[in-house]
Amino acid sequence: MLRIKIDGEQEQGTLLIDTLKLSEQKSSPKVLIKKDVTTLHLDNREIRSIPSLEIFPKLVCLSIYGNHLQDLGFIKKNYTLAELYAGNNHISTVKGSLSQLTNLRVLHLQNNQISNINHLAHELRHLSALEDLNLFDNPITFVRGYKSTMIDLFPKLRILDRKTISNTDRARAFTDRHPDRQEIFNRFGFTFHIEPKQEQTSSGKRLRSSPIVSNVPIKETNRNPKSQE
Repeated sequence: MLRIKIDGEQEQGTLLIDTLKLSEQKSSPKVLIKKDVTTLHLDNREIRSIPSLEIFPKLVCLSIYGNHLQDLGFIKKNYTLAELYAGNNHISTVKGSLSQLTNLRVLHLQNNQISNINHLAHELRHLSALEDLNLFDNPITFVRGYKSTMIDLFPKLRILDRKTISNTDRARAFTDRHPDRQEIFNRFGFTFHIEPKQEQTSSGKRLRSSPIVSNVPIKETNRNPKSQE
């Protein structure tokens, strides 16, 4: 049994979930055991706290939308988790909860109370697989530089707050986040200095091979005609 605390008049304020019957398999008589659970839905159950879910080592998708949760510490060891739907709760911080979940592709935390952009960026900085991030209706979305920070932080991010990220959005985010690097690009562009590499054989003949490309800006030199006489 999985004992979850909820608000209400139920005995001991808990909701008991039989982990052996979390999903019915009509096509198979096999009894579902904890290690086989890949999806868990606990939406709109007035849940205010959940114990560690590491008893589900293969959990891929978790939906806990519309409860009274204040943190996500109970999933910090669910390393296989790829989709998390935790919108419409009372979550104010995700510190120590998500940094190890490097398989996360979808993270929905809309309508919560997350406000510190530095703490969030630090916690999520290793989630390189993230493609869909929803923080809509959190105080953090009103912080200056929020959109640019999120887009620049996740190279694979396609959707932010229910809107598709365009190439223009990503270019603007790069400019906002790296003004010094952008200034260098504006000054020198993508100019390359090409130097043919020559090799000498045993007979003394020189053979031209593929050029060496270095990202050093080309500089014009003043040639003195007298030096060639």
